[in-house]
Amino acid sequence: LTYKLYSRVSLRNIQMTKQPKYNNFLQKDIELGDDAKQQKIEVYNGKEFRTQTFNKVALFPTQAGKIEVPPIAFDAEILYRSQDPFFRSSFFTRTRAIPYSFKSNPIIIDVKSLPNSKPKGYIGGVGKFEYEVHYDKNETAANDPITLSIRISGQGNINLVNMEKPDFPSSFDVFDPKVKENVSTRANKVNGSKTYEYLIIPRGGGDFKMPDLVFSHFDPETGAYVSKNFEGPYISVSGETFDGEASPGVLG
Repeated sequence: LTYKLYSRVSLRNIQMTKQPKYNNFLQKDIELGDDAKQQKIEVYNGKEFRTQTFNKVALFPTQAGKIEVPPIAFDAEILYRSQDPFFRSSFFTRTRAIPYSFKSNPIIIDVKSLPNSKPKGYIGGVGKFEYEVHYDKNETAANDPITLSIRISGQGNINLVNMEKPDFPSSFDVFDPKVKENVSTRANKVNGSKTYEYLIIPRGGGDFKMPDLVFSHFDPETGAYVSKNFEGPYISVSGETFDGEASPGVLG
């Protein structure tokens, strides 16, 4: 959503008086570069206008249906130049500042529902995403931790992506993941990555099959779900067999 002012008069002291509330949307401000903030001359309907971009926002709808984006409102002063009545020469003019209020048009967004047949491993993503799964070792000793890193990257609602904890073997202690988010809002796009790091501690020896993982998201360009499967590796743990129950850990 781009807010751009078109003007054929001189304006000063432009102040935003009403910031829209984006109900039923997740909002992410888009960074404006120096060039985007500069005034430009553009032709619209055969007439020249001064234009200036004030704001850009990425909106991610959180529900289906027709949702209204309300107007944004401004106050400003129009600089009006007229001939000074006390002087007949056109060189003598005076400038008046005329208060002026204006606002943008409201917009109705028609949000479609996602298909009901959500596949296994759907994590809430809408856009284009890639997935990476990495264990830092395939051989270890009892009580020696293993790190599992799951990285989701791409363009779309990366902030709303949320994966469930994999189902690890019962003799492993698994701490809550450290979640690292790196999101960029440049170049009119919202893209970035989200990484989940699990600390896994085997409490006894043996050969263990790590869980198979499935990740799915919806691609709005193709109108279909995209899934990717990762087969869990076997991890060999040296040491005595653990007879007790592993207690789930919590990272503080």
